[in-house]
Amino acid sequence: APLVAKERGIVVSETKVSRSDNFTSLLRYKVTTERQEHAVEGTLFGLSEPRMVRYGPYRGEFDIAGDVMLINAMDKPGVIGSIGTELGKRGVNISHFQFAREKEGGEALLFFNTDSKVDNATSECLEAFENITAVKRLSF
Repeated sequence: APLVAKERGIVVSETKVSRSDNFTSLLRYKVTTERQEHAVEGTLFGLSEPRMVRYGPYRGEFDIAGDVMLINAMDKPGVIGSIGTELGKRGVNISHFQFAREKEGGEALLFFNTDSKVDNATSECLEAFENITAVKRLSF
């Protein structure tokens, strides 16, 4: 990985500290471009339960197993319910949900683990909802 990163002009730095205030181990990825910087942090809970604990400015305990939807939305009443209702109508079961925000009424991250992969039509439908700014699908 370090050789491939170097070939692509990616600077990789590794820092080790002997003490952490929050986690016994933490892995941080930070991507910096001319336009912005984005960080993702992860750790292990127990011996084998990986969790993402930061996604950009949002902190939480995000389970990164299986099929996942990351939804950026405004923190407004009814947003979570409308997403859950639409997923239910389309036969998508939510197995885990985490919500993170920077401030009340501002931008928020809704992190859904689902029992099945969400299709393009469902993602596009959700993106059209009021107060939703982006929908991303991931599989781990």
